[in-house]
Amino acid sequence: MQYRYWVELQTLKAHAFYLELYQLHCENIERWISGILALASSSSIAGWVIWKEYAFAWACFIMASQVISTLYRYLPFKARIKPLGAAGVELAVLANAAEKGWYEISTGNVPEEEINKKMFALRDKS
Repeated sequence: MQYRYWVELQTLKAHAFYLELYQLHCENIERWISGILALASSSSIAGWVIWKEYAFAWACFIMASQVISTLYRYLPFKARIKPLGAAGVELAVLANAAEKGWYEISTGNVPEEEINKKMFALRDKS
């Protein structure tokens, strides 16, 4: 039973870590999209005027930024950031509680029936 509880603890820790990494990934994508749109809106017309020989490249850049700007509100990354943060924090708190419980279980003084109850309580909360 100790091993099963240990696996449950590892799973909780892994899921909490994954949610944190996924949230950071979504934030980075959001940051890049915002930065590209800001750069495109502030520099595209000026760049087109200054470098007339690259007018086609600037026109393509402006067109791409307008398409991204239109599709931006339908991209899911911004909407995912807040729920991922909340779920990640809750799962990290649960993983810490499971780790605290692991100390008792690892000593070998807790009966298997009690370990089983604690393990299923963790699963229910997660």
